[in-house]
Amino acid sequence: MPNGSLAWVIDGPTKLSNGNWYRVESVSGGTTGWVTAQFLIVDPPLPPGSPSTDYPYGLNLRFIQDGNLRRGPSTS
Repeated sequence: MPNGSLAWVIDGPTKLSNGNWYRVESVSGGTTGWVTAQFLIVDPPLPPGSPSTDYPYGLNLRFIQDGNLRRGPSTS
């Protein structure tokens, strides 16, 4: 997914040693896959005081750098 792409959370998190993984669906094309939280920010930002550890189902996210969508929550 290119930097700046928008997506929705459709599953996760799956917590692994290399981070929290989320299954996302692209807003523009319906492409789905798994990505670690390090590539994502909430867009629009959540209000102050909101929990920020897990992204709930349906939350809008923006990729903050190019990221590959995976078939499962793993880099292998």
